[in-house]
Amino acid sequence: MMKLMHKSELIGTIENAYREGKSMVGDLELTKAADKYLEMFEYFAGKIDPYQTPPFPESDLWGWTIEYGDGNILEVIGCPAVRNNGTSIELYFGKQIN
Repeated sequence: MMKLMHKSELIGTIENAYREGKSMVGDLELTKAADKYLEMFEYFAGKIDPYQTPPFPESDLWGWTIEYGDGNILEVIGCPAVRNNGTSIELYFGKQIN
C-alpha cells in the first residue's frame, strides 16, 4: 500500500499499483481530507468546463507525493489524475525525496 499525500496531509491510499518508468496507475481510496480537492480532480478529469477559471488555488497543484511502505517518498509532478469517482489514479513521478 502507498499513501497519496498533499504536503503533510493523507489524501488517499493506493493499491494494485502498476508502475512503468515515471508513470503509475492504481486503485485509490480517498480519505475525508480529499474532499477539499474534489473540484480540482473533476476539473482535470474534464467534468468541469475547462474555459472557466479553475476552481482551486494554483498552490494546490504542487506538494503532491507518494509515500511507500518502506518510507521512500517520491514527488508527484503536478496534480495526480483522479478518475472513476475517486477510485483510480494516474500520476507522473518526479524526483525521489528521501
